[in-house]
Amino acid sequence: MEIKVIKNIKDFENLNENWTDTLNQSKDKNVFQGYEINYSSFNFLLNKEKLFIIVFYNQSITQAIFPCYIDNKKSLRFINDIHFDFCGPIILENSNINKIFKNFSKFINSTKQINSINFKNLSSNFILDQLLFNFKYKRSVYVDVQHSVITNFKKWSNLNSSKKAEIKRIDKKYINSKSINSNSINISEITQLRNSMIKSNNRSKNFFDDKFINWINHLFKNNILEIKKFIFESKTLALSFHLKSDNYRIIWIDLYISKKAINIAHYIKFIQKSKENKISFGRGTYAYKMKNFDPVPINLYNFIYHKSFFSFFFHKIKKFLKEIIKYLIKY
Repeated sequence: MEIKVIKNIKDFENLNENWTDTLNQSKDKNVFQGYEINYSSFNFLLNKEKLFIIVFYNQSITQAIFPCYIDNKKSLRFINDIHFDFCGPIILENSNINKIFKNFSKFINSTKQINSINFKNLSSNFILDQLLFNFKYKRSVYVDVQHSVITNFKKWSNLNSSKKAEIKRIDKKYINSKSINSNSINISEITQLRNSMIKSNNRSKNFFDDKFINWINHLFKNNILEIKKFIFESKTLALSFHLKSDNYRIIWIDLYISKKAINIAHYIKFIQKSKENKISFGRGTYAYKMKNFDPVPINLYNFIYHKSFFSFFFHKIKKFLKEIIKYLIKY
């Protein structure tokens, strides 16, 4: 099995067709593994980082693509793991997965540019098992975050009577509202809602910065992203950014004014009109989503590996101290 590393933008561009063909023949694919969303996110958000895409070949046929970069701590990470809900390698169906990961571990341990692996938002238990098997020591796994999924939403059959009544009450309160697909991107609306969320402490100061907005604009213009607009009394009160893959809708990012139940009302409107069989509520099990819609929470894993025992030990100490601080703040 041959290995090639993509380290520059030109080679990344030349990988387009190969990437897309491999993804189309991959069993566990998701929209965050698409070529354009990875290529554009690196260009817009990570262009100062070291590109390091690892491609595995067998007799000139691509077997797997690890869409990665190396951060300033010499840690191998998936492209845009901060913003992508799901991360993972693209693996050709019927390829020799055991051999791929065996070669991957050997390659990592022999590459001086890499001191560690930090793979966030892993959604595949099978991929996680392969990593754990091939990196037996100096590694850790954490469930740092969950995503959630709803399937029985056509008649809210997943909800009990009291929650159905609450959905009905909120819907009635905003009976004259509507959720529409936006035909254009309105930067002014985005910035106003972003600033409202920051002002009300619902988001941090760096949320939806100018670079991110430019990237969102690019995704929208390339038909990768849908924008749902919630309108009530002739005003836009919320925007929801969605990604679609087959019969699967991912609610990726929400923007909304600081007013009770606004985002719940928006969810009700577009869910009722949804034609998908499954909707992901995205990363993060926020209380208002879990309480009102009863989506099923699913773990996302963070796999950590260090070549050096000292750095691994230091990482464990830092993690332990963070957990203590979180506990003390909570109680």
